[in-house]
Amino acid sequence: MGCNCKGKSKEEPKPSIIKKANNVIQFVMEPPPYTREEVIRVKDYMVATNKTEQERLNMADFNEKYFGEIIVGYCDQVCMDRVKRRLDRATELLNDYDLIKTQNI
Repeated sequence: MGCNCKGKSKEEPKPSIIKKANNVIQFVMEPPPYTREEVIRVKDYMVATNKTEQERLNMADFNEKYFGEIIVGYCDQVCMDRVKRRLDRATELLNDYDLIKTQNI
């Protein structure tokens, strides 16, 4: 079973550069669509020893909502690796957003 995500790539938020007076450069970035709490909840599910159906459904909903992949039933090792990479990238984008936000204060 494939990921059902062919051609459904979602664009990641990218920082924009705005030049201000006196050669000051300001980075502006749209916040990622997901929250840090959502990412942490899915990460917790991924490493949990006792996985619940409710948390599996949360992981599948997160994947569908933000990455366009519909996970039906069992998520095998390839699926889990793909979700883990997405979570790592989501964490990286959230960290970048927080860094840019704090530097532009």
